[in-house]
Amino acid sequence: MYLITRPRPKLESTKAAFSAAGLNVTVLATSDIAMEQAAIRALTDHLQQGRKADRYIVTSPFAVDALTGIPAKLTAQLQFIAVGSSTCSGLAQFSDNVVVPDTFTSEGILRLDELSRENCRQVIMIKGEGGRTAIADELSRRGIAVTAYCVYRRVPLPVPAQTNHWEWQHVKGIIATSETMAQQLWALSPQPQVSALPWLTVSDRVADAIKRWGATNVSVCTGASDSALIQWVKDFWE
Repeated sequence: MYLITRPRPKLESTKAAFSAAGLNVTVLATSDIAMEQAAIRALTDHLQQGRKADRYIVTSPFAVDALTGIPAKLTAQLQFIAVGSSTCSGLAQFSDNVVVPDTFTSEGILRLDELSRENCRQVIMIKGEGGRTAIADELSRRGIAVTAYCVYRRVPLPVPAQTNHWEWQHVKGIIATSETMAQQLWALSPQPQVSALPWLTVSDRVADAIKRWGATNVSVCTGASDSALIQWVKDFWE
């Protein structure tokens, strides 16, 4: 059995995807997602005023959800950049103009020609509260104006939610798609079991953090979607 950390809204869909692929998993949520309505209204006001930015960077499927209540006529012509394949798929319902990097990380985003100083002067980021500032910091260094709308926030759960009962002796590997969720799980887990198990994450940065905590076997998948993680597990852990 594999243990996967996901935000609460993704518990059942991730469980269903892995089960359909023939993989036995427990999906564990240490945090929930709360939408920030004030930020969504501010983003809507920005679009209604017709002050379009050169690019709109959307950082996750939860950020995509914030666009649902915005009139389609306001989003159809926007130039989107998606951080990841799931985000790209979600944005397809709002616009035909979606670019996704080869590498689904902040560094991959920053390598896009669309974000060079010659091609871009103003960027809007549609994101969650907190998180890394690497994209905004680098774009600002290039002289590109950046405005962020933090349209959701992660809310730690006092007691983790889970899809089913499980026991540590049955866990063959741990999958964590963000440093925050990995750290929350690490803090809740017994030692030395958690450090001895193989881990899978989605960036070298998060992998390095997990190694610093004490894990010795940490791998990286190039995508955070269920399909990408399932394929990696089948290729390397099964």
